[in-house]
Amino acid sequence: MAQANSHPVAIRRPRTPFWRHLHLLSAFVLVIGAGGPPASAATVRIPAGEFVMGAAVATCGTDEHLVTLTCDFWLGQHEITNQEFRDLVQWAFDQGLVRATAAAVTDNLDGSAVTLLALGAGSEISFADGQFEVDPGREGHPIVGVTWFGAAACCDWLSLWEGLARAYDHASWQCHGGDPYGAEGYRLPTDAEWEYAARYPDDRIFPWGDDSPQCDHCNWWGQVGGCVGGTAPVGAYDPAPAVLELYDMAGNVFELCNDWRQCELGSAPQVDPVGPEAGTGRVLRGGAWDHGWGALRCAGRLEVDPALSTTNIGFRIARTADLSGTDGDPSSRVTGLAIENIHPNPLRLTTGIRFVIPEKEPLLSARLCICDATGRRVRTLIKGMQRGGVHRVSWNADDDGGRPVEAGVYFCRLSVGDRVAVRRLLLIR
Repeated sequence: MAQANSHPVAIRRPRTPFWRHLHLLSAFVLVIGAGGPPASAATVRIPAGEFVMGAAVATCGTDEHLVTLTCDFWLGQHEITNQEFRDLVQWAFDQGLVRATAAAVTDNLDGSAVTLLALGAGSEISFADGQFEVDPGREGHPIVGVTWFGAAACCDWLSLWEGLARAYDHASWQCHGGDPYGAEGYRLPTDAEWEYAARYPDDRIFPWGDDSPQCDHCNWWGQVGGCVGGTAPVGAYDPAPAVLELYDMAGNVFELCNDWRQCELGSAPQVDPVGPEAGTGRVLRGGAWDHGWGALRCAGRLEVDPALSTTNIGFRIARTADLSGTDGDPSSRVTGLAIENIHPNPLRLTTGIRFVIPEKEPLLSARLCICDATGRRVRTLIKGMQRGGVHRVSWNADDDGGRPVEAGVYFCRLSVGDRVAVRRLLLIR
């Protein structure tokens, strides 16, 4: 029989309008983005939960402790690309939020004049005559040459463009007065949020699992000259963790987090940790194209001076989710794509699965599959055209070949048009 976990997952591809047309039946994950320039990066909604942070063999993070994250949060599906950053910094320049020369982009908010992006040698973005341009062929590569200040500022530009309150005070560079989880707008992920997402759903060693890193896992210094020898386009490798469809959580470029780094965090349980109030460097996560395998560990933690820019550091965006189910708009309560709670009956040999397609949807191609924790499809239950409404189907715990599957964790994945919803379930035999 199958028992449902309380955290379903849903994914949505970038489309307009934004989140205000969605209603969450319960906590689930969405990939979402706003259309039109400047383009919003796709994000994945990560369900709240708890995990063991740290690992005995990690770099600065050997103290293991229980961390509880009480809020769902959105996390960039991939690192911010050159094109995404270019579109946002051009908008910010046009609005007078930044200043720019051929050498650098500097801040112009709250009296700040710190460097946000170093241009010139090593940069893949240039500036001339009031216009930013990306080097041809590098549009889909992760932004490099950005400082921590520039990453935080970029989150604020996106917030302002979407009509949200910005998260950062550019005079102090505090995020929402020291409470990042309470910020309305986009921000950098906290140290704990980043590790939780990378290890989801089973406290794995690496984002893809526990297997030793190879060059087909991610872009790192896995051989002489490196696996690629520079950055790769975002999404060039298989998603990891596959269930969340997050890309490049290991390798390609280091990713900046919101926290100041404190090497060891102790063994006491923590709830929504924010890190120390001050420090010498901000947390770096995930490893990079020119670094070894140690930094690829989910628990690996390095640091960087917030004013430093290099060719191996980038970032992805984050934002606390509104648990009301409307993300800030109580008047918008349109039922969204979802798989409802699965209630197994121990007296039956099959598990009933009930799912909802919004009735406003036209006739669309739909597929309902059972996948394992790696994202591999085990059984296809529905494949064909479906209309909006409530649908029911059953699974008798076999694969596409009619063979019984082993007990364990599985995911029910529903794909309708450009959206995907997933619910985790436990199969007990």
